[in-house]
Amino acid sequence: MKLIHHPVVVKNLSAFGFETRSLRPLGVVEMIIAILTLVPATSLYGVILATGWMGGAIATHLRVGDKFVIQTVIPILIWAGFVIRHQDTFRPLLAL
Repeated sequence: MKLIHHPVVVKNLSAFGFETRSLRPLGVVEMIIAILTLVPATSLYGVILATGWMGGAIATHLRVGDKFVIQTVIPILIWAGFVIRHQDTFRPLLAL
């Protein structure tokens, strides 16, 4: 949505105080994070970056007094998926 400058995304980004010229770079970074997360060899890096990205989203929503429930739930789901995907690695840590 950011890469094609969808009107809703432009409106929301402007409401948060960002310039619309930053849409494309933000979309590219999101795509890179998604690709890193989906590739098994780099998924840990992608998950860490996605968590940081969502932390920035939470900070942005807090700054304007907006709700940030979805931005909190998404990283939890990302980490849950990562742990499920790499159960053998996490089994000793979770004592399962």
